[in-house]
Formats: sequence, C-alpha cells, structure tokens
Amino acid sequence: MKIRREHRKNSRKPCQVPIDAKRQSIFDQFCSVDISKGGVGFISKKPIALSAKIAIELEVDPNQGSALMMGKVVWVKPDQKRHHYRVGIKFTKVLFPSSKSRLNVFH
Repeated sequence: MKIRREHRKNSRKPCQVPIDAKRQSIFDQFCSVDISKGGVGFISKKPIALSAKIAIELEVDPNQGSALMMGKVVWVKPDQKRHHYRVGIKFTKVLFPSSKSRLNVFH
C-alpha cells in the first residue's frame, strides 16, 4: 500500500469562510475547510474536474474585504458517507494586489 505524502509549500490552517466561485459561466458558493497563502480546501456537493480553472472570492476578514484569486483544482476526494467532495485549489493568480496581503495572515 502506498502512503501519500503532502506536497504543499505552505501549511494549511483550519478556516471556515464563505467562498464565491465561478468556473466558466457557473457560479457556486462553498465554505472553506482549510486555507494557506498558496491555496484553499473546501467542500462541494458536486465533483469538480481536475485542472479546472476557478475564480475565487474569499471573505477572509469582513473588516478588510475579500481576497480575489484565480485557482486550479489540484485534487478531488469523494466522501461517500457524507455525499460530498473535498476539493483542493492551488492559487495561480492574484487578481488584486490587496488580495495577497489579506492571505498573509495564513503564514
């Protein structure tokens, strides 16, 4: 049996914040499970294709506004007991300079 190792550059921290996401012309809302300055994990009721490009708006701090990022789906794991999917997104582009500083709280 192979043991999977984490390949993250940044450690994830537990965090539950609302996520608004757009892939192609589809808008969805999710809730994050964990986050780092390099990516975010969240729960989805539907599977999302690997390598899908997604525009993401994270409300990291209600007093500072949202962080706007582009991301790429790097993994999807089904949770058949709960009938949902855990999804891992790697941030690929910062859409506004202030978004990057808002994610620095997750060092």
